[in-house]
Amino acid sequence: MATMFNDYSPSRVEPSRYNEWAEYHRPVLTFSKRLERYKEALPAFGRAAVVTMQVSITAMLLAIFLGLSLAITRVFAPKWVANIATCYIEIVRGTPVLIQLFFIFYGLPSVGVKFSPFWAGAVGLGLNYAAYEAEIYRAGLFAIPRTQWESALALGMTRWQAMREVILPQAVRVVIPPITNDFISLLKDSSLVSIITMVDLTKAYGQISATYYDYFGPGIIVAIIYLLLGLPFVRFARYTENKLAAIDKDGKYGRRENIYRSSTRYI
Repeated sequence: MATMFNDYSPSRVEPSRYNEWAEYHRPVLTFSKRLERYKEALPAFGRAAVVTMQVSITAMLLAIFLGLSLAITRVFAPKWVANIATCYIEIVRGTPVLIQLFFIFYGLPSVGVKFSPFWAGAVGLGLNYAAYEAEIYRAGLFAIPRTQWESALALGMTRWQAMREVILPQAVRVVIPPITNDFISLLKDSSLVSIITMVDLTKAYGQISATYYDYFGPGIIVAIIYLLLGLPFVRFARYTENKLAAIDKDGKYGRRENIYRSSTRYI
């Protein structure tokens, strides 16, 4: 009919007859039968959760290392190199991640660059979050007093030794909370990779719900899985914060004091 009338616009009429047919054919299930059906779907959700974690962790590792490189470039590199890093950050932060995923997966093959769905999702999310990580690291570097630099150089360290032994360890302590928040956000944003044919949690949710005409129960299951996937990283971040604290709960010196003591070997 669309071809006959040359009208391909979306229909503005509600498909009431189809909805009545679908409702009529919807099986009436007891609560126990629904639980049994959800139990049967758990292996599919488990496989999808593994894919979600693989994409998220790979993307976050890329974001961390690239973001740190961008931050150091913006702070310490020559001005023209720092301007290139700044342009990258502003362009990536100013465009939607969904557009970037479409461009990487569907656009780049036209110029001979082709990624598998997994690597397209991981690279797209990693490049996007690297821009945000760079700003977090830059803020962490600026949070360290300049006297730390001057003291390290006065002890005879080179600039690279001062960065590695004194500045970066303290900056990492400052940026752990926002990095954890970014990973949890990335874990949720990984649902966007479902649009490039990857069967992650969101894609599995759509497939199973469409099969059984049930979006309520599977939706709750998927939400719980996302929550459980993120909780261990929150606990790990709190543990790391406590380990890197300047003074622990018992009043003993922590990691930062050890950094200072280790730096005395350069005297």
